[in-house]
Amino acid sequence: MVGVGLPSGLEPKSFELVWFDEFTDFDLSRDGRGEHKWFNGLWYSRPAPLDRFSISDGALRLSTHQKQGAVITTLSPRVDGADTTFRHGYFEARLAMSANSASWPAFWLFSKEHARGTDGRHWCEIDIFELFANKYGGTIHDWNNGRNNQNQNNLAAFPAGTDLSTWHTYGLLWEPGKVTWFFDKHPLMSAASPTVCDTQNLFLILNASTRDPSIDQYLLVDWVAVHRLKP
Repeated sequence: MVGVGLPSGLEPKSFELVWFDEFTDFDLSRDGRGEHKWFNGLWYSRPAPLDRFSISDGALRLSTHQKQGAVITTLSPRVDGADTTFRHGYFEARLAMSANSASWPAFWLFSKEHARGTDGRHWCEIDIFELFANKYGGTIHDWNNGRNNQNQNNLAAFPAGTDLSTWHTYGLLWEPGKVTWFFDKHPLMSAASPTVCDTQNLFLILNASTRDPSIDQYLLVDWVAVHRLKP
């Protein structure tokens, strides 16, 4: 549980820890059904082979192979049932990853309403962290009929000497009307939260991907925490 907690400046009494996984085991649904912490893949892609996931020394490893990535979500978009969704709070994961130009991991939030087809083709996506050419990518998307409106200040440089293959925390503070991205508890950038985001319920996604099918990649996840912002 190294590093679990809120960044300085956030008032603890304003938040409540509502979801946490430190991967002492891996509760993954095998068929997209049931009450589980994690589900394999998204509705528009096939589930990854189970050997893309492994647990070692209390950390989850997501691996790619020949471009095929590994994706886990806190909600199964294919069927009704488990409904682990969130709105407003502080979201954080302790991650380590392949540190090369082809590495393409992501930690993000996506609209339950869109996954279930009840959004009227207007939905929210919040990328807590996405690696872009050794830069921290943090993007909030307002999708409307397939058209994307997003913040333009969505890339930030890592501190000099940062080694992404070692453990760091990647976080997001989501307040009504505003989001702020954090790296190792320090704020990087902020953007307005579109109205659609503040009215939908979002679920967590973690994935390992590669931009080069000849180079396999990995994403290690030590823990994931969600601190709900109290009303």
